[in-house]
Amino acid sequence: MSGLRAFVTSLSMARTAWIIIVIFVFSGLNAVQAGAEVKNIFKQNGRIYAEALRCDDIELPGTDQTDADAPGKCTRDITDALPAFIVEHAGTSSVYDGPNCWQSAMSAAGLANPEPMYMSSSEVEYVAELGGFCTEVKKPRPFDIIYIYYPKDRPLEGLRATHAFTYLGNGWSFSKDGYKSHVLWKLERVEDVTVQYMNGREKQEIKYLRCKEAPLSGERAKQLMARLDALAARLSPMIMKGTQVMAKYELQKLEDDLWKLYKSLKGRFGNDRSMNRVFYRVKSHISQLGYLIHPKWGLPDGY
Repeated sequence: MSGLRAFVTSLSMARTAWIIIVIFVFSGLNAVQAGAEVKNIFKQNGRIYAEALRCDDIELPGTDQTDADAPGKCTRDITDALPAFIVEHAGTSSVYDGPNCWQSAMSAAGLANPEPMYMSSSEVEYVAELGGFCTEVKKPRPFDIIYIYYPKDRPLEGLRATHAFTYLGNGWSFSKDGYKSHVLWKLERVEDVTVQYMNGREKQEIKYLRCKEAPLSGERAKQLMARLDALAARLSPMIMKGTQVMAKYELQKLEDDLWKLYKSLKGRFGNDRSMNRVFYRVKSHISQLGYLIHPKWGLPDGY
């Protein structure tokens, strides 16, 4: 009987824990549930559409298409209202591992190079939390960032951020749920994404960030970032399509050069957020290059 009692007690505790998790997840979604009348957001022939019972229910502007034979349904072409990154990549995937949720959210917000690349957790945490680029808001509007994170203090290198994705309005989002090559950029309900990332883990929280790019200051920062952006553009055909744009030894030399730059920048710039942006971008590019050179090594989740 004591064994049975222990089993029942553990089952009850597990059920309680599950209820707590569910309540926590859905309470964090209150701000995006209003106006969730949109039934679907989908991509077709390179265009993106939202479907709702009434055109007035759709937050994003666009061209409405109603069907006299299907009353009570509105399909709106919202393509021209979306960032180019979302239009181009929704429903696609890469050939090589690398492009992840953080780079996707930051690119859609205009805070990162539009070429899909790996972005380190330390870079996204600097941009989202420490660099002064983002402001927390109570209720998101389209193209704000939904940010899932551990609320307790963690070092910058300790993977405090769990996931970041782009709000599209009406309870829908644009998300890249991992850096693996088989993972698609998706148009998903916010609820589905948050349950996937928060279910069964230690307590996490959601916040909504409204971000704005700030021009880099100083010629050194501008020159270095231009070099990093050019490198991303050069590597993009390899990451996205598998095109061998450089020999392995060339990739290795680039990685060596970036390591030298990383060591020369580390710890030197204090509150200079332009140079700190460069520093964290260098770290992200080192990780992506390292994977392209040695795919079996994989990519670090928390680097």
